[in-house]
Amino acid sequence: MENMQYLPISFMDYFDLAAPLLCARIVDVLDNINNDGKPMEVYYFWPDVHEGLRELYLRTHSAANHGGFFPAVKNNPELYILKRSQEFRLWLQMLRENGKFLYVITGSHYDFASHVASFAIGEDWKDLFDIVIFFARKPSFFVEKRPFWRLNGPVEVESFQGWEDLETGECYSQGNWKDLNDFFEYCTEWEPSNSLYFGDNVLQDVLAPKKFTSTIDSIVISEEMLAEGMVGIDHLAHPDKDLLTSDLWGSYFYYARNPTNSRVAAAVNFRNQSASATGYGGARPSSTSLKRVSSMKSTSGFTEQDGGTTTATAATTATTLETVAPPGPKRINTLWGTQVRDHARMCIPDLNVLIDYPIDFRFPAFGWTRKGELTSSGFFPADPKSLHQGEPATSVGGRSRRPSGIPAAPPRN
Repeated sequence: MENMQYLPISFMDYFDLAAPLLCARIVDVLDNINNDGKPMEVYYFWPDVHEGLRELYLRTHSAANHGGFFPAVKNNPELYILKRSQEFRLWLQMLRENGKFLYVITGSHYDFASHVASFAIGEDWKDLFDIVIFFARKPSFFVEKRPFWRLNGPVEVESFQGWEDLETGECYSQGNWKDLNDFFEYCTEWEPSNSLYFGDNVLQDVLAPKKFTSTIDSIVISEEMLAEGMVGIDHLAHPDKDLLTSDLWGSYFYYARNPTNSRVAAAVNFRNQSASATGYGGARPSSTSLKRVSSMKSTSGFTEQDGGTTTATAATTATTLETVAPPGPKRINTLWGTQVRDHARMCIPDLNVLIDYPIDFRFPAFGWTRKGELTSSGFFPADPKSLHQGEPATSVGGRSRRPSGIPAAPPRN
């Protein structure tokens, strides 16, 4: 287990939501059984948990209706999937009518993604997009040159290389970004073709496109913005706010170095110790380093040198920014918040915040000087409240009006 000390096990999106709880309970059980309730020095359970997660989300289980996850979502979609508004559909249609080429790239397989999209958008959801790619196997979709597969329903029936056989109005499986981008250039007659890419997974939808492509600007969809609240935007609320916020771990974007809450203080102490190992801080890195590992059980590729000087510098910078950073994105000092700010163009709580604006509206974006200094905020419609603690509650970063389709906060008694 000692050679795993530089391999972080990260849970990055809501697909993983049950896994941290499971791991925490396993730790408690092992501590109680083996160490009189005190923390053990070494835990060996992760390979077993990883295998269990792989089995739970095995893509063939959806069509076969096996396992605990897929049957639950298919039988009770209203418990897990939020329907999109009619205004959202009209917005997609408007974009296409104005010459925008719309695409979907999802890591989910055909039958599960179709089930979710049909419930959320409508049975005709594929007609709203020019091309759909299933089982894209991100983040390697942006790195490798896998072939595309033609589909017969959910079944992959024939593979092909290159973009020449791609067609608009069709659905494919797997493939790669290089060929898909060449297809975009052919269809739009724009060369080079630049794409906006919306996603909620920081590794797959932000870091990988930033590192391995030159034609993608990523826009992060962060539900945490809606759950935690935005400056001057009091009429919007997340229906599952209680699940997405914590008085223990604090904000997704910012945590105080000297909290008054004892539970938060304990968590901050853990984070401070972790900072030197994870290497996150406030300065914008010159590049993004992604390291592939062939197996979660094989970690020989991770050495102390991989953390090295960058780790120490980043951790020091985070401490400095906590003291001197003005209100706004410069205050961000969490791992995922830093990645969003440093590698995405914008960060929004929901796509519906965009649909009320004309197609030529100039949205804010994260701006940087050549020296790596942050010049503007890309949070929209406003910065997270946690980045303006102690400041007047005025709107920052966008217009203060209610986007269609997002529930308003309940009235106060």
